[in-house]
Amino acid sequence: MERQATQPLNPEDAKARLRAAATGGQALFWVRSYPKEGVLAAFILGLIIGTSSTASNALASGLMALLKRSRL
Repeated sequence: MERQATQPLNPEDAKARLRAAATGGQALFWVRSYPKEGVLAAFILGLIIGTSSTASNALASGLMALLKRSRL
């Protein structure tokens, strides 16, 4: 499988491609579509993590691993 050479885009195609990447590529794009459900999910997850020591320890170790990975 050989990669095909890319051709320069005209300005209209470049703008359309940028808009598509900006709107659909956000990590939490669905929160804008469903704000009430997003707040409810965040509240429930915060409640579970806050009351469970195992979950909070797992979250802390996972966040530390992500932070260490991002510094490299």
